[in-house]
Amino acid sequence: MKKKTAFLFSAILMVSLFLGTVFTSGAADSQTVTMAFTGSWNTLCPLAATADYDDCAANPMFDRLLELDGKGGYSYRLCESFDISDDFKVLTLNLRKDVKWHDGEPFNADDVVFTYQLYSSADLVTSRRLFLQGVEGCDESGIELSPNSVHVEKVDDYTVDVYYSEPKSEIAMFAWNMYFTVLPKHCLEGKDPATILQDDFWTKPVGTGPYIFESTVPGESVTYKANPDYYLGAPSIETLCIKVIQPASLTTAMMAGEVDLINGTLAAIPDADMEFAQTLEGYNAESMEGTSANFFVLNNKVFDSAKIRKAFAMLLDKDAMIESGCYGNGAKVYTTYAPKNVWSDQEIIEEYGYEFDPETAVEMLKEEGFDFDRTYTVCINDMAVRQAICTVMQDTWAKYGLKLEIVTLDTQTCISSMRDEAYDMWINGGAGANFTSLETGFIIWVTIDDSGEYGPYNLAKVDDPTFMKVEKELASATSEDEIKRLTQEIQKLELTEYNYVYIIGPYINTAISDRLVGVDKDMMLTRGFNYSEWKIEE
Repeated sequence: MKKKTAFLFSAILMVSLFLGTVFTSGAADSQTVTMAFTGSWNTLCPLAATADYDDCAANPMFDRLLELDGKGGYSYRLCESFDISDDFKVLTLNLRKDVKWHDGEPFNADDVVFTYQLYSSADLVTSRRLFLQGVEGCDESGIELSPNSVHVEKVDDYTVDVYYSEPKSEIAMFAWNMYFTVLPKHCLEGKDPATILQDDFWTKPVGTGPYIFESTVPGESVTYKANPDYYLGAPSIETLCIKVIQPASLTTAMMAGEVDLINGTLAAIPDADMEFAQTLEGYNAESMEGTSANFFVLNNKVFDSAKIRKAFAMLLDKDAMIESGCYGNGAKVYTTYAPKNVWSDQEIIEEYGYEFDPETAVEMLKEEGFDFDRTYTVCINDMAVRQAICTVMQDTWAKYGLKLEIVTLDTQTCISSMRDEAYDMWINGGAGANFTSLETGFIIWVTIDDSGEYGPYNLAKVDDPTFMKVEKELASATSEDEIKRLTQEIQKLELTEYNYVYIIGPYINTAISDRLVGVDKDMMLTRGFNYSEWKIEE
């Protein structure tokens, strides 16, 4: 490790000297803060978002009703408080009265009702309507039963009632409304939901957030200016720039003072570079345990036996993957609930879980008539940790007679390819919302509703509606005992059905410039940012 670090330092030093780089921390402009992404966003439209990069590129402009605080709870944004009826079927949103849209128009209840109606429109193509499941007037997928049938009522200019067809827990109501980005009625009313994602509005969006859109270079950067009328107080940092920087270039950018924040999820210092990054003056580089995990999506039509899918899990040499992909800087993961999540149940993992046991796994495959002659395909993006996971997997499986072809694609192509069943497997990753979150994430990927229709992210092609039924029960659970029982049931299902398999959870490598103060690290790890509290220390 030390030899690698010394070599890396020498290489970067030579490049930096050649380019005439000045070794100072922070962006060149003292009034600009630059945050790194290692992947690009496809849209600044929250309705069209399909990945964290999309959401987080748009979030400086748009506020949601509620936001995760990174500590297991939430903080209020456009909603200053809420009430839940005694029967747990009506959520009353008490909206802030001091909010303006970026064009000066007042925000009010009309915007919230309009946005609910837009999200539920049958003509709108969006995965985000999943968060309308259970709202009266919508079907199982969140689509309106008839025009504007979604049961959301304006009580007065700053109060909205949301009606649910079944009792919902506070946690479930919060989870759905946390992802609900409110849009301006006065800008979008009358637009055709079928074409609204392509509307010119998204070239210069109007939101209520702490920053106002300034400009973008597609695939490279987006720049925002501080919103002087932001209801939580105008940000003290004049300009925010989100910039795409490839992982291998992050330490070079730090040395050149071209980046202020590497938050560990949207951009993370490669494990191979972390020891060196921690020696750089002007930055606090820290490795933090989080809730992220890489997981293995298996096409259940191809691998239609839970025994085969479990055998695959037992063929994963997680220790080698952690060493190769994370330089030892990670943990084994077995269920959607990360080890730090309070709902993770170690007893269930010990009872139903598995370890690396290739000999037994091969015997299980033979018993199920597995085709050892066929070459199976797995798609991944170009993230180093997933490349390492696949390389270890390919080498291990080859020793036991399994043939695996690795195909590297961008994430969106992986999703569309799995949707079209072009590949047998996919290795992806995700992060739990926070350490106490009930959101399984898993449910979205294996969802099938009572009518037999696949959810938009059921890329594993699971036909069994059991997970959806448990998820519905969990959403309606109103006591801690009931929540514990249902989260345990989900973990048992994961470790008996193996519709897809959790692999390893890399630790999160972050870096914050010394000149940037006020960053809430807990919130940062949930991919949320307290922008209005950031300050530049001269």
